[in-house]
Amino acid sequence: EAMGDLRLQRRQVTFEKGRGGSVSIACRNVGTRDLRVTADTNFPTNGVTLKCEPEVLKAGESGVLVIGCDKGVERSTRLYVGGVEVAPSRRVIDIVVE
Repeated sequence: EAMGDLRLQRRQVTFEKGRGGSVSIACRNVGTRDLRVTADTNFPTNGVTLKCEPEVLKAGESGVLVIGCDKGVERSTRLYVGGVEVAPSRRVIDIVVE
């Protein structure tokens, strides 16, 4: 799955309602400049977090996005990824709570 120079293993993660937890998604920077991947604060998602390991993905480097979900999150939502230069509609990870 492509998000500009960021490639993701998948764009959807599922959490069990009332359980919370975290899920990891493999990623890779296929561009020529470093990426600092974060959750886009212009689209807040209360109770859902995003952390990139390493914090800065150097050009050509692989890493992991760790998505956390608080046990109080009761409905599915969308997480908008920051640090990549594409339209908001192309930098979404769907968070499914069931």
